[in-house]
Amino acid sequence: MTLLESGEIRRRLLRTIAQARAGASGRRERVDAAELSGREVLVSLVVPLVKVVASALVVENYRCSVSTPDGAVRLSFEPGGNNYIEFVLDTNIDPPALVGRTCLVRGSRVIEEAQIVAVHPTFSDLDDKDILLFVLRAVVPFVAR
Repeated sequence: MTLLESGEIRRRLLRTIAQARAGASGRRERVDAAELSGREVLVSLVVPLVKVVASALVVENYRCSVSTPDGAVRLSFEPGGNNYIEFVLDTNIDPPALVGRTCLVRGSRVIEEAQIVAVHPTFSDLDDKDILLFVLRAVVPFVAR
């Protein structure tokens, strides 16, 4: 068995380091662009739609509220607010994505689900029908009494 020369090992290692650095730089650029366009979608599309849904739920005697923590929109159901539907900008995955999540607590059971609604750079292709479709599917267990 022959071992690679130390010079060859070093060359391969340096090439891997250079590729990793280039990849990280490109990823940072994609994340920055995704944060800008994702926040715009949250503010201009998701927040208004979720507020309308919340208002309609309140009229139907469901206690809920809307909050907008940084990079997210959450429709919480009372009591306690542990039951929720939310949209969150997830930049920890590649490509960055707008993720719809739900959390439903029933006694000691916690049921959490997540679904990618859109990935960057297609955030601008989203419309209110896409967001409403996710909300309507997600709201079923919260309103089924």
